[in-house]
Amino acid sequence: MLTDQDVKDIVQRRERISGLGSWVSLLGICFILMLLGVVKEPALSFLKQIVGNRASSVFSAVSVTLIVTMLFVPLIIAGRQERRLKIVCPSCHKDANSDILRLQLTRCCSKCGNRLVHGGHIHSNSVLKRWARIWTRTKVASWFWCFPVYGMLKPFLSFRHFADFHDLGSLLAVPLLGVLVIGTTWLCTRDRRYVPALLASAFVALLVVGIRAMVNWLA
Repeated sequence: MLTDQDVKDIVQRRERISGLGSWVSLLGICFILMLLGVVKEPALSFLKQIVGNRASSVFSAVSVTLIVTMLFVPLIIAGRQERRLKIVCPSCHKDANSDILRLQLTRCCSKCGNRLVHGGHIHSNSVLKRWARIWTRTKVASWFWCFPVYGMLKPFLSFRHFADFHDLGSLLAVPLLGVLVIGTTWLCTRDRRYVPALLASAFVALLVVGIRAMVNWLA
């Protein structure tokens, strides 16, 4: 029979693997987008010599393929590594990690109800639901950071050509969407976990407006 420490160690290892996969995916996408912004013009010139007027379509297809690959490959690899850290129930031979929160709180297999963790207090279903809600909100709050991070990519790439700032709508779309989505979520839940990402999205939007004003002033 397992102990609390055994379960905590497995959970922490799984969370580290999952977090690493998410960060690799996010940073990889950021790198690819910056790289595409740098090589776009020479790549289009090269493709025009090969495929002619279809150069733009080919470049877009390659860009989307690279981004989608970088999005899913680290997550798939991380998922496979996580599945190696199993807690197999000796009664039903199922992986109890499929509902690790229930295992931590009830100390029993979620499939057959066989007790797997020795000692400790067995919590009720109401406690389980409350902790599940907290866990979900924590994960959502971490993913909300995609809005300000992605919202910074376009302005960062546009530093190379100040003329790109004429399309203010496309620059503000992601951070304003982040303010709308995160702000609505925060108003519904009043959960302070969402506030940092909300403030970061608002800051990115204000930064874009400020840079646009500076570009107009310099022009």
